[in-house]
Amino acid sequence: MSHFRQYPPNTQYVYSYFESRGGKFNDICFFGLQYFIKRYLTGVVVTQEKIEEAALVINAHMGPDHFNRKGWEHILHKCGGKLPVAIKAVPEGTIVPVKNVLFTMVNTDPECYWLTNYLETLLVQVCARTGPGAGSRPADATRCTGGPGAGLRPRRSPALAGLVPDDRRHVVARAEEDHRAVL
Repeated sequence: MSHFRQYPPNTQYVYSYFESRGGKFNDICFFGLQYFIKRYLTGVVVTQEKIEEAALVINAHMGPDHFNRKGWEHILHKCGGKLPVAIKAVPEGTIVPVKNVLFTMVNTDPECYWLTNYLETLLVQVCARTGPGAGSRPADATRCTGGPGAGLRPRRSPALAGLVPDDRRHVVARAEEDHRAVL
């Protein structure tokens, strides 16, 4: 909660990436980002009511001065409550060798440099779901289900082609055909 105070003075942009560091499998079936973006990050997600509630909870549990009220109110008033971040990702359903980038994230408003790694904590949930997808597909990678009934199409991307270039500030998601998301 208080990481926003730990950045060096004049920080404007923070760029983060997510990867599978390895484990039981040599590759993973990437999926789950579309759902997470649509469920938690799309549209107006910051309201004055949510800011007040978060301030009460954080102050009650951590004490005063740990909640970044100024930062969240900037998002509310200057960004219309929409999160100023850009996410680029390999297409969902892609079979990716471990130790490669799955998606990247960067803030698009220089006043919100702290937001990138704040959201990183939430987006770790996507990576937690990707690992089990590797175990649910045959070793020959002819299909990638991501679990029972998920129905993701197989894709191979050894060079990780397909990262989505886009500088828009808010979500454009086309899950039907290309399984890519950009915020």
